[in-house]
Amino acid sequence: MAVNMQEQNELAYAHVISKAWMSPEFRKKLIYMPTEVLKAHGFQVPDGVTVAIVPGAAASEWNAETGYLHLPLPECPAELTGDDMFSIIPQQPVAITCCCCC
Repeated sequence: MAVNMQEQNELAYAHVISKAWMSPEFRKKLIYMPTEVLKAHGFQVPDGVTVAIVPGAAASEWNAETGYLHLPLPECPAELTGDDMFSIIPQQPVAITCCCCC
């Protein structure tokens, strides 16, 4: 089954979120260097798109006029730890609303 860019980005971002939950250092790097971190984890960031990570936001936000993509960084569910985080990733991807290329 072929995976389109949006599905690939949702899965990649779910993995990034779980890694941010487990590592405060990674979380900080994600917030301050989002494009580099996301690309390193398979998230496709189109040319001309500026990414910002928004801790605690409820949903992604795309502004076509400015080219800004704001991605949410949810708080870690208190009941999840360690390997439990990875078990929810395929079932709980983060819906990413982006530009027309996704």
